[in-house]
Amino acid sequence: MSNLIVLTIILICTASITVLVLYAVGKIRSLEEITRQLMDQQVGGSGASAVDNAPFHGLQGKPLWDMLAGKTVPEGLTATDIEQFREQYAPVLLKTIRSLFAEGSSDGKFGAARATPKSERLVKTLRFALSSWLPSQELNSLYNVAYDSARAQSDELNRLRMALEETISTLYSKIKLPVPTGLAGSLLSEARSVETVAADTEAGDGNA
Repeated sequence: MSNLIVLTIILICTASITVLVLYAVGKIRSLEEITRQLMDQQVGGSGASAVDNAPFHGLQGKPLWDMLAGKTVPEGLTATDIEQFREQYAPVLLKTIRSLFAEGSSDGKFGAARATPKSERLVKTLRFALSSWLPSQELNSLYNVAYDSARAQSDELNRLRMALEETISTLYSKIKLPVPTGLAGSLLSEARSVETVAADTEAGDGNA
């Protein structure tokens, strides 16, 4: 008789424990689902906020260029928004052109093989860093003018200046920005001044 009572108590305890375990598992799953939903909402909200707060609506490279050129207009943006982006992009374009020109000038000056420049490059400003893209035709034209200008003779400079002015004008017009005054002359002068210093140094060493 006592054994039967003990067995009954064990069965009751086992059943009770089983019910409690199943209840606890159900609660845990419910909490996990609620937590997952909350995290999804936070991630979704922060992602939208990140795009809104990122420069140029979160666009970089060719998609950014296409937007500024008026080829694509992301949903939620107005013509006024894009015009503001163009003004903000002006220093990025200038840095991109200067960086590319310096690359071509350096390759030409030191006798490196003429290269095919990358269409995208990282550009840093005081507020952000992003990937800047240029169309291949203007990209190659800028590089080649810079490469040739590094060791060009004086009678070749006028032709190079005209080609450079045309390329720069095309780039700025494609995204509807005014061309900075004297940019072509500035780039050529910088490239030539470095080369002149090097040439003078070599001549001085030879005379010594």
